[in-house]
Amino acid sequence: MTEQENPQFTKPELILRLVDLPEAELLRRDLERELLASTKGSAATKKQTFPTIRNIEVEGRSAIPNHKSIKDFTKRVLSKKITKIARQGRLIFLLLEAKDTPNQVLVLDFDSGGLLRLCKPREAVAPETVAIFGLGGLGQLRFLETKVGAQMYVVPQSELTTTASLLQHMGLEKMGLDPLRQSITWQSFYELCNSTQANRKGVKSLLCDEKFVLGVGDIYSDEILFHAELNYRREAGNLTATEARRFCRALTGTLHDALKQRGTSIVKRPFLDLHGEPGSFGDHLEVFMRKGELSSRGGTVVSSRFSSRTTYYCDKTQMLREL
Repeated sequence: MTEQENPQFTKPELILRLVDLPEAELLRRDLERELLASTKGSAATKKQTFPTIRNIEVEGRSAIPNHKSIKDFTKRVLSKKITKIARQGRLIFLLLEAKDTPNQVLVLDFDSGGLLRLCKPREAVAPETVAIFGLGGLGQLRFLETKVGAQMYVVPQSELTTTASLLQHMGLEKMGLDPLRQSITWQSFYELCNSTQANRKGVKSLLCDEKFVLGVGDIYSDEILFHAELNYRREAGNLTATEARRFCRALTGTLHDALKQRGTSIVKRPFLDLHGEPGSFGDHLEVFMRKGELSSRGGTVVSSRFSSRTTYYCDKTQMLREL
């Protein structure tokens, strides 16, 4: 399939977010392994070492709109140690500590086109790079903005200690499920589908609603619904218990499979990991951008316009039927 070619880091017309939930979790895990796994000392006195942000380069104000100046941003980050890396949805948080100063948190919001790279200083700097954090012997952490919208900002850790403040920073009134962080029983999922918030919504609308589930975009919602054998217009409140169980299993299974395959990289969505490598889940897509091909269940993949976007599904197992 032509869409599944290995992507090059060019700047095509992007119609999809580069980072959804599997990619965000992949970046968090890779950052944790690369930056926080080192220890020093003898076997008996091993001590955790933390990388220090030794220098910073910021290109322009587009990626730091919440700061009054580049100087203000760099002052909050420079000489701080990165002591913890966390994730909420598609946001990544780097806890910054220094002696005699309150802890700060560097928030990385990928929006539609943000990416992270860990590079050696001698490596060529991609033109999309908007910030470079020098980490001494660990190299440089580079924040890329391949499409307008990606941003970063620093806030006191105290502002992120409550759910209300975290939701405010995420731009949400309510935080949805995170299937890569929490286990979900199909019974509780069934109850959520029948809640006032969800029961009148079509299942694709529900999957793409961050108040219901975090970080599921067009690619993963189409794949989840294929595995759940549900039409995108099916109302969540009309699902049977059996369908809800299948839906829940497809949701968690698809996202975990994508994480194992290190994300999805296709021509229209050229995600690259921390080291510039594409993910391989694109080779396993069942319906997304496969219009006209036979599905693995013997039907033909068709597409429909849905809420100003295109959705893909199997005409044999996902047709809408009257209950």
